[in-house]
Amino acid sequence: MRSTVEVGRCLLGAQLLRLRTSAGLRQRDVVVQARVALARLRQVEHGQVMPDAHILSRLLRLYRAGQEAREDIHTLLAAIPPGPPQEADEPSGAFCDAGSGRWERLTRLTNSAQAVTEISTGTLPPRVQIAEYAIALVRGQSAPAGADISMALTGRCGAAASRVVVTEPVLSRTVGGRRVMAAQLDHLMVLATHPGPVTLRIIPTSAVPHTTVGTLRLLHLGTGDLSIRVTPSHVAYHPGTVERAQARRALSAAADSRGSAEMIRAVGRRYGARL
Repeated sequence: MRSTVEVGRCLLGAQLLRLRTSAGLRQRDVVVQARVALARLRQVEHGQVMPDAHILSRLLRLYRAGQEAREDIHTLLAAIPPGPPQEADEPSGAFCDAGSGRWERLTRLTNSAQAVTEISTGTLPPRVQIAEYAIALVRGQSAPAGADISMALTGRCGAAASRVVVTEPVLSRTVGGRRVMAAQLDHLMVLATHPGPVTLRIIPTSAVPHTTVGTLRLLHLGTGDLSIRVTPSHVAYHPGTVERAQARRALSAAADSRGSAEMIRAVGRRYGARL
């Protein structure tokens, strides 16, 4: 398992890679214009080494990084040990972001991923929630509206490709009343039956005991895989080795498009969904 420092370097490398590609620059462009060795640039972007202050300054200037991007970078640097201690309830290797703007940083990182896998046995992941469902879910938990609604909506914008897997009982969890549920199930039917950036599959109730993964978001980054745990107080990034195995088990247990649609349709009839 990677250490907290290694996970932090991976996050920093992913942010710098995102800034470079957004600026339309190739690695060899950076080598010439920022006077950085190609080998060192690759090591930084793949999270293998930390850039020194001079290299980081030249990169941010070349990438024309705005205030928001600079704040993201400095937040990561401050949180990498020997910075603030990580949360006591997080396992070794977790990198915790408890700073302001953490939901926005998570959204930007999620949207820069090459692909995202989300698995849930408790509630629908944000990526497949309609806005009315997300707001009703947060309000139903008696949570403060502002930051927690932002957390609920985090990740609704798409990455290059997203695989979402939920268990059959999740479909029957009533959130927001009959009208909201009907609209949400109609949306899920579209995701299950029409190929697109987001694919949805359902794990039948009979297979749930064999896929006890809880809630998992796995980001497939150019610098490696990271899993995400989101709480009201912080966002924790974990190495993705164990989570990849869990994701494979869940994906193998999920029904195909037709089977998933049948399960959604069966629940949707109870709420008057058009389907």
